[in-house]
Amino acid sequence: MAATKPWHYLMNSILIATTASYRAMVKISKFTLLALLASTNATIVALGTALQPFYDDFYAKYNAWITQLGTQFTDTGSLYIELELIRGTKARNWDSRLLAVWDKDNPLYRGALPTKRKGMQQGSQEDIIAYITNFSTKMIGVIALASLKTDVDAHLLILNNAYNTQKSAKTGTKTTSGDVETSRVTLAGELYGVLGNLMYIFRMTPLSIAPFFDITAIRNLEQTIWRRISKPMTTAYVFTRTLLATDTLRLVNLGLEPITFGFVANKTDGMPPSGIYTVNPLDGQTVPRSVLGPLTSKFMIVQNASGVKVKYMIVII
Repeated sequence: MAATKPWHYLMNSILIATTASYRAMVKISKFTLLALLASTNATIVALGTALQPFYDDFYAKYNAWITQLGTQFTDTGSLYIELELIRGTKARNWDSRLLAVWDKDNPLYRGALPTKRKGMQQGSQEDIIAYITNFSTKMIGVIALASLKTDVDAHLLILNNAYNTQKSAKTGTKTTSGDVETSRVTLAGELYGVLGNLMYIFRMTPLSIAPFFDITAIRNLEQTIWRRISKPMTTAYVFTRTLLATDTLRLVNLGLEPITFGFVANKTDGMPPSGIYTVNPLDGQTVPRSVLGPLTSKFMIVQNASGVKVKYMIVII
């Protein structure tokens, strides 16, 4: 039997339209909330009153998340830096030094590094710490690996101390993107419920529903969140947007080297000498569109002049 497309009434268009765009959810939900509360129909006003706490929850979490982007590093910076070091140069160095003593087919090598260097480069913080702890344990008493074990143990100590400091410093007040996403999905469900109620109220005159929804925003799917990796010594195109001077962007550098952002006239252009903004390592800045080059330039590019890859994030607020 051929697959069939779901009946479009069974799909939550608001949920779909706001995927990867919390900004769109703010715009769409605020429009509907204000329209409901402004109605002269008490039943419709009641829908707005019921929607209000879900809107407030999402809006508060979204704003908290934006504010915190790039400011969480005071508690997690040392752990992040150490993990990046281990995932990069240390994983390669330690693997090579171990192979100089134990061949890759040696059961002792496989016992120390079951998934080779990948175990030090992939997985959660806890996974990497556990993997390196096993690595250290397997070298106990092996004279030929004494210097390697000393090096591994020194970095394992830094990892454990940084991890424990991070855990003890957590206050539970931070808002993660997961919190915002959960709130977005919930709010989208409530808005879909509003639509259902309005469809019943205006079942004989369905066009009367239109003033309660920002239909243009719902139809125009627009991504406003980008998570990327900038390769060493490159300038790369990220996205195309025509923004107002009053629009703002959150630029977050999740790497250990500075990176520069700017808008250019053509996506293949290099970074211009002016109208650009550099964000330092482990930092986040909220900037108006007006500081990122002429408003007629609509292509966002990112430059990484360093010799290492840099993770970053851009959010149009």
